[in-house]
Amino acid sequence: MSGLRMIAITSGKGGVGKTHVAVSCAIEWAKLGKKVILVDADLGLCNADMLLGVKSKNTMKSVIDGKCSLDSALVEVDPGQWKFPGDSDQGQLFFLPGDIGSSDLTVLDPDHQKRFLETLQELSGHADMIVFDTSAGLGWPVIQFCQYAGEAVVVTNREPLAKRDATVMLKVLEMVSPSPQCWLVPNQVIDELEGRRLFNQLEKLCNERLLWGGCILQDKAVPEAVESSSPVVLHEPQSDAARSIRDLARYLLDHPPAGTED
Repeated sequence: MSGLRMIAITSGKGGVGKTHVAVSCAIEWAKLGKKVILVDADLGLCNADMLLGVKSKNTMKSVIDGKCSLDSALVEVDPGQWKFPGDSDQGQLFFLPGDIGSSDLTVLDPDHQKRFLETLQELSGHADMIVFDTSAGLGWPVIQFCQYAGEAVVVTNREPLAKRDATVMLKVLEMVSPSPQCWLVPNQVIDELEGRRLFNQLEKLCNERLLWGGCILQDKAVPEAVESSSPVVLHEPQSDAARSIRDLARYLLDHPPAGTED
């Protein structure tokens, strides 16, 4: 892969594992030698910092408000927290925190919208990959992150509400212009057959081509990892869920949709 890659990881419904997938994929891409920035774009309800075990007083909101520079808000995650022996020496993982408990970024006036986009553009000069962990649902910033990235990974599961909300999310992303390339990732499935079945159900409802990158198997290691505030790829790296996420991350990395590399 050449050039910058930007991926927004999102969901129609909360609670389907979106943030866990975003943090885990960011770690896996860094392990593969990429310089990765994970942006906690779950505005107002951010929690990726807990899974990464990092804290910072400066946030995306601080940058947009002009209170600090982007460089001072970006946190480099200590390689000792996420690298294993044998991982690439070249990979780096950076984190741009969100602003927990603040709703200011969910409704932006025109000046702040401009600064918001300037911040995203400034990020592009700092990394090989930028991963946006968006809010769930269809708020303006969610659509903006997906459009800006050019790729959206929509995470869902077998629950009827999750499937319905994922379908609505995909239909909305089809209608906006420019429309991002959309991947669907079934989470917490019993096996790949169930994941494929769920993918096929939603693909039939979409007018645009929906991309398959893999699915994530149901695994008791995931709630155990969440309970310990750690992504499953670090907490139990040989678990079925961790293997699924590694396969997903590698597939997404090796198969950029046409037109997204620039």
